[in-house]
Amino acid sequence: MDSLLYNVTVATAEDSTEFLKGVGRMFYVINPQDTLFERPEQVPNFYVQSWPYFFMFMILEHIILKLEGKKGLRLNDQITSAYMARRRILCIRVGVHTLQAGRSAVGPRVHLGSGRDRHVNYGGVLIIWDKLFGTFRPEMKGDRIVYGLIYQQPSFNPLHLQTFYTSYVVQRFKSYDHWFHKMRAVLSRPSWKPGVSIRFKNMQEDPAIHTRPKYNVVLPTWCTIYLLTHYSLVLYGFYQLFLLHSAPLYECLRCMSILVLVRLLTPVAPSLSTTLLALSPTVELLFIVSGLFWLLFVCKRDEISYS
Repeated sequence: MDSLLYNVTVATAEDSTEFLKGVGRMFYVINPQDTLFERPEQVPNFYVQSWPYFFMFMILEHIILKLEGKKGLRLNDQITSAYMARRRILCIRVGVHTLQAGRSAVGPRVHLGSGRDRHVNYGGVLIIWDKLFGTFRPEMKGDRIVYGLIYQQPSFNPLHLQTFYTSYVVQRFKSYDHWFHKMRAVLSRPSWKPGVSIRFKNMQEDPAIHTRPKYNVVLPTWCTIYLLTHYSLVLYGFYQLFLLHSAPLYECLRCMSILVLVRLLTPVAPSLSTTLLALSPTVELLFIVSGLFWLLFVCKRDEISYS
């Protein structure tokens, strides 16, 4: 009995220590010796260790906002922002960035703003690049930070947010007739236009950015719960399948099932026939290639295991 009690006490103490270390990582309070390893295979998965604490602070923030009588967290924004949890534990990157960019706690605040700081601090790149090219402007007293893009996008689609400006540059490239202007549209500063000499940093601030509404898609509570439940089930199912030795075979069967489903739905659903007919060749080709890949993978793996 005493041995069991001792083991429980030791385990509880170890769990408490690991919990405190996890909380410390959220604030960059970490012993450098804990991040040094002799071999790469000894390096733990810091992301897996850190995301529960990030989620815990999200819940805590929501509770505090509710107690203060404010609106809670926006689920659509928090899901997309959860990606940043991975960056919090990259201590080496943070250390290098702090050494090069100075006050890292204040720097990103103005760097991500759309107010007067937008004229020099270009979003989407590290502050170190603004330092190198002379486009960095530190936060000044009295500055009112307005977070977000200069041209706010009504979307949470990560693919759109990563490509919409590239699409804009392509459109500008096509709109000019002279090849010199085409190349300037791609390689020159963001505000460049033919015959316009004023630079972005000399432009007046648009007062509308201080009153623009936040993009927030409001869903019914039942719909939010439904989406979260199914997302969790899909994520759990993926990890369970990923751990199975026969997972590649199941993936091959899934690809073939999609092919059969597309073939069956195309003539049966008249309202969807136009869309399906337009996408079915591409979808079929994608899943044929994917199915063949996993089939070859299974055969190759079995060949290696038997040799």
